[in-house]
Amino acid sequence: MKRNTKTSPAGPQYQPAALLIDKMPGATLAARLDTIEKAITRLADCIETRPASTPGKDLITRQEAAALFGVTLPTLDDWTNKKILTAYKIGRRIYYKSPEISAALIQKRGTL
Repeated sequence: MKRNTKTSPAGPQYQPAALLIDKMPGATLAARLDTIEKAITRLADCIETRPASTPGKDLITRQEAAALFGVTLPTLDDWTNKKILTAYKIGRRIYYKSPEISAALIQKRGTL
């Protein structure tokens, strides 16, 4: 399919999509929107199933934090509710910052 382009000194540029949609038959538009919706759904599934350690280098999962402290997930939740630890929510997942966990570990070991 040939795209409408215009040339500028910087090179070809795409025309705004609204111009293409205006000229598109209803059935074609519906089919393309369906394709876009399926692609977005697949992308969302990929994001949901990605490994938990990928959001950022300094973030760790609840499971990793609980293992570092040697406690259960409910205990970790209790510490979060008591503001002993700060949790960060990304999407539907909860993470902790590594430097904050390290500082809390040092403080915990000092109180034992």
